Amino acid sequence: MRRRFFAGAGLAAGMGAVIVLVGVGGAMAKPGANTTKARCTAKTYNVSSPSTSGITFAALKCSKPFGAGVQQGTFAESIAGTQISVTGRFKNFYDDGTNHGSYKLSGTVASGTITANGSVKVTGGTGAYKNMKGTGKLTCTTTDAGKTYNCTTSGTLKS
Repeated sequence: MRRRFFAGAGLAAGMGAVIVLVGVGGAMAKPGANTTKARCTAKTYNVSSPSTSGITFAALKCSKPFGAGVQQGTFAESIAGTQISVTGRFKNFYDDGTNHGSYKLSGTVASGTITANGSVKVTGGTGAYKNMKGTGKLTCTTTDAGKTYNCTTSGTLKS
C-alpha cells in the first residue's frame, strides 16, 4: 500500500508540470510577439495510476491571449525514502497549433496533500507556435495520491 501511494503522488506531480508548460507555450505563440509572460492552470488525470511510469491527460486554462487547451504527457518517477522525482514529456493542443517539451518535478511524499515543484522547458511547436522556446516554473498538488492533481505554471516564451 505504501508503494502504491508513493507512485500515485509522483505521477500527479509530473502530470501537473506537463499541463502548465503547455499553457505557457500557447500564450507566447501569437503572431508579432517576441517575448511573452504567461500563467496557466491545469487539471491533470493520471491514466496510469498507480504505476511509476505512464501517460496523463490534462485540461488547460491559460492567461490571454492563449486560453484553453488540452495536454497529453508521459512520465517516469523515482522514489528514495520520502523523496520523489518525476521527469516527463508533454504535447499541448490548442486551436492554432501545438507545442511540446519536457519537465522535472521533485517533492516530499507525506500523508494528505502532496506538493511538488519544478521546471518546464518548451522546445518547439506547430502552426502558430512553430519554433517556440521557453522556460517556466511549476507547482503541482494532489490530495488523492496522484490520481488527479492541480498545477500552476508561469514562464516566459519566445517565438
